[in-house]
Amino acid sequence: SFGCAGHGNLSHAIRRSLSYPSCSCQGLYCLIPPVGLVVAGHGSPDPEALREFSSLIRMIEAAHAGIVESGYLEFQRPTLQEAIDRAVSAGAASLVVLPAMLSSARHVKQDIPNEINIAKKRYPDLGIAYGKPLDLHPQTALLCRERIHQAVLEIGPIDRKEIFLFIVGQG
Repeated sequence: SFGCAGHGNLSHAIRRSLSYPSCSCQGLYCLIPPVGLVVAGHGSPDPEALREFSSLIRMIEAAHAGIVESGYLEFQRPTLQEAIDRAVSAGAASLVVLPAMLSSARHVKQDIPNEINIAKKRYPDLGIAYGKPLDLHPQTALLCRERIHQAVLEIGPIDRKEIFLFIVGQG
């Protein structure tokens, strides 16, 4: 596969969703305005959670040759607005805001759209698209099974009938 220097392979899918024409520059030049990607994280006072989010951002950067910025809704900086400012300063002609969250709860349904509306007022000529949350991948159930198995091993020998699984979600 190919991608132009400013768009990369991930951006081709994003441009299609934003109705940009296909890029045929094959890395030589590109007339399509750069699409910036802003990843919205929840934020946390826990350093381990921040390291995990940073790892996700590095994976996204490796898959996207264009502008990638990240911001937080709570607890940390840069804020989502600061991340949008940095993407615009880096030359993004349009943005995709991607919520780095598993489900469509309050942050995805209210808080991030409110932040996008603020950015649209601040940058009226900037096209901003809103991506869907990460959602549950079919492999998530297998990962849960593995994590449960690891936790049960820490308890020691136990009858399966005595296991009570309690799952907590916030949103």
